[in-house]
Amino acid sequence: MLWRGAETRRVGVVIAEAWASFWRVLLPVLLVAWPVMLFFWPWAQQSPLLNPVRAIIYFSHEIFPFPTLFAGEYIPATNLPWAYLPVHIALALPELVLTLLVIAPVGAVVKWFKSEKGFGFVEMSNDAEAERAINSLNGKELSGRALNVNEARPREDRPRPYGANRFAGNRR
Repeated sequence: MLWRGAETRRVGVVIAEAWASFWRVLLPVLLVAWPVMLFFWPWAQQSPLLNPVRAIIYFSHEIFPFPTLFAGEYIPATNLPWAYLPVHIALALPELVLTLLVIAPVGAVVKWFKSEKGFGFVEMSNDAEAERAINSLNGKELSGRALNVNEARPREDRPRPYGANRFAGNRR
């Protein structure tokens, strides 16, 4: 949105667009992120307004990459192995890990109940063999679900609603 201000070359438009962007984007993010930070960071809970600002001021003067203790020796942060971050999160934020361990089975059950239908195509060497396969497999149960086996038919040409796949072109 700030491009409007650059386009008009007026300071008032830039300030108005920045203010609107603050209320539209930054403020909602701040309203969610600040309580989450306070929930997981006890030092911020001691002074919810000053301690996070003090942390920003302190860490803004640190040199990156930080030497990080991993496997008994200090390693630059750019050379840390991929396994470092998950292990660090598990050790530093056990509340988050426990919360995710409680939520994960619920998500797995929801996904299991909402499992999508699968489909496939099989080519047979002749029509008699295809008819036998259809007759023997149609309606049979597989993993608790009834199979629907039939002969493929050509797609029908139907009018597409406006806007559907308008950038995809005709892919038939």
